[in-house]
Amino acid sequence: MTTVKPDVVIHCAAISSPKACEENPEHAEAINVPTHLISCLKSMDSTPLLIHLSTDQVYGGSLANSSETDPIDPKNTYALSKYKGEEYIRQNWDNYVILRSSIIYGPEIPPGASHGVGRPLFVQFVQQCLEKRQPTTFFTDEWRNPVYVGDIVDACAYFAGKAGEGKRQEVYNCGGPDRLSRFDMAMAIATRYCSSTAVGSEEEKERIQQCIVPASTQDVTNRGYTSPPDISMVSTKLEHEIGKGMTSFCDGITLL
Repeated sequence: MTTVKPDVVIHCAAISSPKACEENPEHAEAINVPTHLISCLKSMDSTPLLIHLSTDQVYGGSLANSSETDPIDPKNTYALSKYKGEEYIRQNWDNYVILRSSIIYGPEIPPGASHGVGRPLFVQFVQQCLEKRQPTTFFTDEWRNPVYVGDIVDACAYFAGKAGEGKRQEVYNCGGPDRLSRFDMAMAIATRYCSSTAVGSEEEKERIQQCIVPASTQDVTNRGYTSPPDISMVSTKLEHEIGKGMTSFCDGITLL
């Protein structure tokens, strides 16, 4: 930090698997609470803007369309560690923007990329199921606001461009405009898949869409962690700040 002397630091590192966090909560907190990063920032003579990626899972899941002023109620170790990360930043750094992201979707991670999440992203996972004609269950009773990765990049670029205009201490929801279940998302991807590939008949389209099987969270006895049912949220505050609307899910998957 003292050599590079950045004006802006964008912090995306995290253990984002709720199950992995439950299995090793100490490790999850060590990664998701940026104590070492803040220590490095404090070694600098300047005060760069810290843009920190958090999560919609800090909300409890009992209220649809949460705003930044609604109560925080983490339901699992991942959510708690990410909220502790937010609090640590608030208490120890005075120039920050925290973006509470929903499910992030975007282009496939290039083969051989040195950094990734270690699993297929949601859109690519659904596409793989469709290509294999493999019936797969998706929950109908958990809701999120999936966000196109380009919108996150645009938001980071906006705040980075404002870094020289004074210190900030802000938290923003960062989700798309659509409140969707995983089943809703998967069906939208299947519809797009059928229209963008050489599907020869209506029967084949129906067969493909039947690969998306609705399921309830009540059907699963043990996922290894507690998952909040409705962590949909509104991102009006962010949209007003950056001067643009977030990309709809249907529009976003056409960009991939």
